[in-house]
Amino acid sequence: MSMLTDTMTETLPSSSPEQNFLQHLSNPWLWLLGGVMLMILVMVLEFKEDWYTIITQWQGVNIKALLCAVLLFQLSHFFRARRLQSCLNNFFIKKSQADNLLERALVPYSQTLCISLQHQLANNLLPMRLGELVLPVLFKHQFGLRWRDGISSLLWLRFNDIFFMTLLGGGLLVLMLPSLFLVTVIAVLLACFGILIIARVFLSKLWCYLLGTSLLSIFMTTSPRSITVALGWLLLTSLAWMTKLAALCVLILSLESVGLELALSAALGAEFSGILPIHGVGGAGTFETFFVGVAALTSAFLAEPATDLLALALNAHIFILVNTVFAAFFCTLCLSIFSKINKVKTVS
Repeated sequence: MSMLTDTMTETLPSSSPEQNFLQHLSNPWLWLLGGVMLMILVMVLEFKEDWYTIITQWQGVNIKALLCAVLLFQLSHFFRARRLQSCLNNFFIKKSQADNLLERALVPYSQTLCISLQHQLANNLLPMRLGELVLPVLFKHQFGLRWRDGISSLLWLRFNDIFFMTLLGGGLLVLMLPSLFLVTVIAVLLACFGILIIARVFLSKLWCYLLGTSLLSIFMTTSPRSITVALGWLLLTSLAWMTKLAALCVLILSLESVGLELALSAALGAEFSGILPIHGVGGAGTFETFFVGVAALTSAFLAEPATDLLALALNAHIFILVNTVFAAFFCTLCLSIFSKINKVKTVS
């Protein structure tokens, strides 16, 4: 990794955004911290869990339920790709309008599906959110987008993710604890306000460091051009997350006899760990910590006994990694084959 980034940075200006990103990608401390988190998880599993117990959880899984979980999980990727396509088309339409161009070059869905899957794969495997940097790299390589436009588009996507998951988490808390309705509403509003403060303060400084310009001026270039587009992004975000969480719930309920509230809470808590900047190699450690922590709290609130939470978290994590790797490689392989076939047809 370091040899690759060193070779690439030799051709870049000393103050270019590309070099800043590549230096961040090859930061050994981030990889070391992510590796340490992976080793801690392995040690905990070695001393606290029996590998036989982890593996035998799959023996009781209903095949139909497993296929349903796989289909729902893959469906979430299709919704994510459709949202990414809408985001890119929104940018190109706004750009053509600003340049007074009549033609609007729209992005094909197959291309955005492949990009979305590759981005999800990088997010799942690379530590400390380094996988997020893959999206602007792919945007620049595939469509020639500037780094600032790629990062700005990514921030819009993540804003939709955090907004929906915050609302869903608050709604779930209200359903489990109706007496805390007012507290939950206030907490959700404070969380949304905190997101805006972080975007205004922290991200503005980070943006100026990486790109040498203000966040707001570039953030508006990829903003939704209409309220219809913004609502469309929220709808696709909701569909993507609901299908993914439904897939995890089906899997969890098949692996262990727990309640739906506990399964949904654990899945939502584990997915929240993927938004945070602290992220182990392959998501190892952070995913399991949030899964077990939220599941244990939910179990205590509902007075519902739950056993083998760590094994359940690990198996859910394995399910996510296997499905994401398979989908990314399968989609990339298919597009590569189809492109070669089209080239042969064009030559002939």
